[in-house]
Amino acid sequence: MDTRKYWRQPLSTADLLELLEENANVVSDCIYITPPGNQGWESDEDSGDEDCNDPNRLNSRQLQADAETNLVDDVDEINKDEKEENKENKDKQEESKKMKNSKLIKKRHWKKGDLQKNPGSQTNVKRLPPIILSKDSEPLEFLELFLSSDVLETLVKNTVMYAASKNYKLEVGNEKMLVFISILYISGYIPVPRRRMFWEGRPDTKNGLV
Repeated sequence: MDTRKYWRQPLSTADLLELLEENANVVSDCIYITPPGNQGWESDEDSGDEDCNDPNRLNSRQLQADAETNLVDDVDEINKDEKEENKENKDKQEESKKMKNSKLIKKRHWKKGDLQKNPGSQTNVKRLPPIILSKDSEPLEFLELFLSSDVLETLVKNTVMYAASKNYKLEVGNEKMLVFISILYISGYIPVPRRRMFWEGRPDTKNGLV
């Protein structure tokens, strides 16, 4: 159903604008201003931009001229049109953003085949020594796979320095440090009331690794 009504009461442009401002529930579709009187007399001051839609910039002759308008009673219809327009603008922005992002993505061409070895990348690579231990090897030999001699020397050096700062003279080497760390590892997952019990001869507390 067409909700548009034609306003037939003759009003001046000023009266019509005032009426529209007083009625917030009435929305104007468009306003047509009839040609003002004294058309033969024009000046730069009275001549305005015909495309100007600001009612505050109309001159006196335009405000006194008769005006007509089409009114829209259903405000929801206008809100619907505005929502559709905003949705179209949003869709255009998202589409433009997707196109922009697609340009930033580098297009790759895949092919089936084996990877080529780069000889230059194989140089200056520090390789770990092969594991040659067996089930008959000593426990400390397994631990040495995780703690290199450089790490042990650093631990020994800092331990001696810390003991000297506390006025203690400590003599320890890499082998003793390795044994000490081994005991710490074992005591972490085999709890006993006292750590000294690892050296006791009792079968329930003695640990063959220690």
